[in-house]
Amino acid sequence: MKQKLILGLFLTTLLLTSCGKSYEQDLDVGELCHCNKIDNCECVGMYQSVDYEQAKNLIYNGNTFLVDVRSEAEYNGGHIEGAISVPLEKIDDIKLAKNLNLIVYCRSGSRSKSAALKLLELGYVNVYDLGSMDNWR
Repeated sequence: MKQKLILGLFLTTLLLTSCGKSYEQDLDVGELCHCNKIDNCECVGMYQSVDYEQAKNLIYNGNTFLVDVRSEAEYNGGHIEGAISVPLEKIDDIKLAKNLNLIVYCRSGSRSKSAALKLLELGYVNVYDLGSMDNWR
């Protein structure tokens, strides 16, 4: 009986300590943080920069929106296939599930960073910044 109690305590301790992985540890090993539920998400309040390959993998795995935060005129002049247009000044109006993957991009990377920060303020938890549209190529 005592051995079962000790084993139970050991397993509980192991389980609790293994769930304590920090966001920074995920970044160091190149993993992306995905939150299926908003509650208890380790990435709340943080966004990650992604490169072309990481963005393609997110899109391939589904539940991902590629969001062009440039002006409508810029979007109409050419955009990444499949991207939706949500200009930075209208980012507050975005109406998507808070746990979807959102990859933002713009012309130089400045507006995408602002959009990523704003999306976090709005409660989105899986926010990724591709930066410049040129990073797609």
